[in-house]
Amino acid sequence: DDDEEGCGFRPDARLRALEVRFNEVFEAYRELYYGAEGSVCSVYLWDDDGYGRNYARDGSFAGAILIRKDVRDGSESLRGGCWCSVHVVDASPLGDGRCKYSLTATVQLTMDAGPSSSAPGRTAVSGSFVRRSERVASVDGSADGPRDTDHVANVGSLVEETEIEMRGRMDGLDVVQTRTAIDSLRLVEAGDMM
Repeated sequence: DDDEEGCGFRPDARLRALEVRFNEVFEAYRELYYGAEGSVCSVYLWDDDGYGRNYARDGSFAGAILIRKDVRDGSESLRGGCWCSVHVVDASPLGDGRCKYSLTATVQLTMDAGPSSSAPGRTAVSGSFVRRSERVASVDGSADGPRDTDHVANVGSLVEETEIEMRGRMDGLDVVQTRTAIDSLRLVEAGDMM
């Protein structure tokens, strides 16, 4: 029951409506970028009361966008893995129809490559990558209308651009270098030793 005390954190009605809209949009984002199978996404918003800011009063809020994709391939090259991304956003209105968005994104990647756990050549790799981004964007409209839609669009594009950059960096830097290092350290097939 929403009226019960002690049931945990509950944002006010306007912030909760914005949170629901964020969840709808990021559900579509999750399906587009991660596929429906093995992936989940949740968005949580809260007032930034610790700094005397409040969504109903001045339009500021903070939030977390959480995305997880599990892979259970079972092939010889990739037995399984997990991509977990945590995006923490702070929205601070500037008072002139613009808002400053600060995003801290963390991606954790794990991979279990190679044959089954009892066979030689099995490799488990994990790592994380953190990126901080800021953007000032327009939030036109009334207090109840388009401003909420603008927040969703502004945060959505910032998260999308940051994740694309992080995926490219991890693929181009971490994953390729790790594979090169592993391949140079251990010869898996007997024919490679001659």
